[in-house]
Amino acid sequence: MIDFISDLFAFSRQPSMLSDQRPLRSKANQIFYALSTYFILGLGTMMLINIVNFTAQKFCSITIPTIKDYNFRRIFGGTNPILIFSLLGPLIEETMFRLWLSMKKIHIIIAIFAISFRIVTMITGNNFYLLRFNMQLAKILSLSAIPVLAAIILSFFLKKTKTEKQRYFPLFFWVSCFLFSAAHLTNYPLKLSLIWAYPFLILPQFILGYILAYIRVKNGFLSAVIIHSLANLPSALMVFNFAKAFL
Repeated sequence: MIDFISDLFAFSRQPSMLSDQRPLRSKANQIFYALSTYFILGLGTMMLINIVNFTAQKFCSITIPTIKDYNFRRIFGGTNPILIFSLLGPLIEETMFRLWLSMKKIHIIIAIFAISFRIVTMITGNNFYLLRFNMQLAKILSLSAIPVLAAIILSFFLKKTKTEKQRYFPLFFWVSCFLFSAAHLTNYPLKLSLIWAYPFLILPQFILGYILAYIRVKNGFLSAVIIHSLANLPSALMVFNFAKAFL
């Protein structure tokens, strides 16, 4: 555990795209250590977030929404929240934010499509998880394909060696962490008076994003998905407890 934490923090000084060839048992240990580290750090960040919530209400007269304030029928429809929080959500988010850390062309293209699809659904006001196969979905898929085609065309002109990829990898690694945490700003009302609070509110997601990116590089994509699913499970059970009366 100590060796894992030491390597986890050392990795931040110089992120490397080189993965470790680990046996299955070692990967299982890494998953356990990663989850333990996240939950330990999460306790501290949750205390910080409670202080931020209190400050926002006391001095800014702003009530930051909690789980009780969400419209569960609009968010989930008739879908079980556990399915979204612990299965679909982690798989889709890992595809969007960490699949491409392999620096492989096909993974980058898949990730660009997933991100484009997510953005288009937000712009068109559709629920990302409740789409059905109809003309609206066809339009979204068509619009999402445009950046993918651009990426494929661009890839023919930008052929990088492994050394060149490693040179830019630290930038991609940190961009992955920041994008993942920033994407969770949609959990909160976007108000100018809350700008000071946003870095604190999404700190747990930044920590989780860093741990998942590290695991994705060291252990592979599947390990990151498993950790993300298990990390979301407590929240999924909490949401299910509140949402079952509305579904």
